Amino acid sequence: MTKQSTRKKIVFVIVEGPSDETAVGSVLSHVFEGTRVFVHIVGGDITTQTPENGDIAAKVSAIVKGEASIYHWRASDIERIIHLVDMDGAYVPESAVRQDPARKHIRYYENEIRTPDRDSIIERNARKRRNLNKLIKETEMWKHVPYQVFYMSCNLDHVLYGELNMPDSTKVDAAYRLAALYRRDPEAFVEFMTDSPFSVDGDFEATWDYIRSGTRSLHRHSNLHLALMD
Repeated sequence: MTKQSTRKKIVFVIVEGPSDETAVGSVLSHVFEGTRVFVHIVGGDITTQTPENGDIAAKVSAIVKGEASIYHWRASDIERIIHLVDMDGAYVPESAVRQDPARKHIRYYENEIRTPDRDSIIERNARKRRNLNKLIKETEMWKHVPYQVFYMSCNLDHVLYGELNMPDSTKVDAAYRLAALYRRDPEAFVEFMTDSPFSVDGDFEATWDYIRSGTRSLHRHSNLHLALMD
């Protein structure tokens, strides 16, 4: 048997920040046993950015292509791409975005967003919706590698720890605690993501229809379990 034929397939996971990688990276390595999980940290929210050519799918593909070039992967080495995104209340009606001059920073609540700059958040949400609506329809990225985007709403901290506005100073510790809890018991993590009150029922399309309605993109919901059950 050749060396190439025994190489583990790669599950390419895209996350927003380092605490996201800490929380789910090592756990997914055990969930997807028999594969190599590679986590790419965007270092921000790619869905709120405006791609130079207006094509968010091309930007995501460029991420995969860039890492493949560094590590000398072929497209056939990558089994699938899992893209995790925060919802950040992107689909709430504009009436749920409230101007709050007393605040220095944006703050999320179950049914509204409070911000010192309402217009910028409305604009951000519109941009995020456009990009997400495109990504939801994508099934392949760079050279036909299977792709799907999944959400953690309102954000990953909200889903995993039940805290809607977690301070950056506590995110890392919480991520390490979660990783320590589940990396030795990946089946418990799958059960947590699948059978919790925040687990949205339905297939991929139905779960995205659900989160895009009303103020649900501020509520504690996720469809990541669909990726874990494949």
